[in-house]
Amino acid sequence: MRGDKADMGAEREAIHRFHDESLTALLAGDVSCFAKDGQLLPPNAPPVKGRQAIGELVSQFIKDPNFSASHDIVDVEVSRGGDLAYIYYTYELTVSNPDGNPVTERGKAIYVLQRQPEAEWEFLFDIWNSDSGGER
Repeated sequence: MRGDKADMGAEREAIHRFHDESLTALLAGDVSCFAKDGQLLPPNAPPVKGRQAIGELVSQFIKDPNFSASHDIVDVEVSRGGDLAYIYYTYELTVSNPDGNPVTERGKAIYVLQRQPEAEWEFLFDIWNSDSGGER
């Protein structure tokens, strides 16, 4: 724990960097940025629990020939103790529909992060929902 004297500006910058590096890694299939018991909470689907299951889902996405994803961070907040944080972001996700045609979804999402003892961050939850309100 960092205590109340944590430099919140520096913490937010560090989390921005962690997010950007993690997104690059995720798009290459590396899910080590998630806690072992991390969870994805996608829209209109059951929770995906654990790093292995997250890896399987990410693998399905990146194998899709129409897949692309981008995030734009809206806000980052860090707890006073410096051990928990969230990232509020918007996203754009393109995947193939059942006919193989690209379908793009736009939405908003929240990552919940926890600092690990070695001062690294991990994602505990990735919760996202579509602005369209419909199925992908």
